[in-house]
Amino acid sequence: MKNGTLKGKRIAILVLIAFMTALFATPAYAWHGSGEYATEQDVHLTDTYWWARDMGFAVNEAKTIARACDGVDFSWKYFDKDWHLDRREDSGDTIDTRERHAIQEMNKAKYYISKVPGSGYWKARYYRNEAWKHLGRGLHALQDIYGHMDAGVGKPIDDDRYPFSHGMAGVMVDATDVDGTVREMAVENLYDDVLWDYTEEEGWHRHHTKEEGTRWTETKKASKKYMYEFLSYGYGS
Repeated sequence: MKNGTLKGKRIAILVLIAFMTALFATPAYAWHGSGEYATEQDVHLTDTYWWARDMGFAVNEAKTIARACDGVDFSWKYFDKDWHLDRREDSGDTIDTRERHAIQEMNKAKYYISKVPGSGYWKARYYRNEAWKHLGRGLHALQDIYGHMDAGVGKPIDDDRYPFSHGMAGVMVDATDVDGTVREMAVENLYDDVLWDYTEEEGWHRHHTKEEGTRWTETKKASKKYMYEFLSYGYGS
């Protein structure tokens, strides 16, 4: 009876582990397409994964790129506003600070991939992995140019009324509503919902699918162009 109980517990534990693994590891890359609601994380993680696959990256490579891209929002290393907003007025930069980060990360990705030829197996593997991570981080900064646009521009960086962070739901605190009201709570807003679109002719408007919006399509185009630049430089095979 005791052995049967222990066996049952072991089976239950294995089933629980399998369930949790499937719950947290698989769905991140299982959904591809449009939905009635999509979040920014869908762009940085899921869409980025499929765009990388479209460009010819293998499954493990695309996963590394997508996880690094999405991970920028969850690492203290990248909490500086200039990764997510255009803060050239604070830095004195001549271009969008997000573009600057994208360029710097691309250069790092090229550096690591250039070290692959002639390296041993383990070193080459390390260099490729580092290159894909930098490529993913650069993609995040690039995608935020289209996702967050001019959110935060003209707002004092040290003003507590204009905090910048992604809330637990992955949405921006630092953004304004359609009528210009400052958002002071982590709630769904224009800059994190990819179904919202903006054009000079129509202003802010919401689509049924993300594929209908220019923000999403331009993000896709820019992301693939960025990856193409890396691939054209040298894959490091």
